[in-house]
Amino acid sequence: MAEKTPPKKAAAKKKAAAKKSAPKKSASEKKGAAAKKSAAPKKSAAPKKKKTPKKKSAPKKSAPKKKGTPKNESAAGQSAQKSDAAKRVKITQVRSGIGRQEGHRRTIRALGIKRHQQSVVHELTPAIEGMINRVSFMVEVEEVE
Repeated sequence: MAEKTPPKKAAAKKKAAAKKSAPKKSASEKKGAAAKKSAAPKKSAAPKKKKTPKKKSAPKKSAPKKKGTPKNESAAGQSAQKSDAAKRVKITQVRSGIGRQEGHRRTIRALGIKRHQQSVVHELTPAIEGMINRVSFMVEVEEVE
């Protein structure tokens, strides 16, 4: 009985035979190719440049320090003056944050609003004003005395 091989196996045998029929390189050719490959990454020693000494730059002059009041006291005094004159605003979320950009939702949270229709009161600082401008379509702003 003669065995018949399925067509897939016959095709695989033909491919294997085609691979075997490729001409083989001799050992000397392989060594030459390997030598070329290993020599390629190495670079010949180039003459090194002399290092020039770095010039020393003159020390930078810092701003004169104020000796009058410590930092903490001056900052506290300024914030007390600002709070007297600063306007206070009531911010109410009137539109939902669902489906909004992540940055808009985070801005609402940064304003302290956790739920829809919730109101918070803040002093009108440039930071708060910027946040209000960013989500102005979602909030309602009223001045508070």
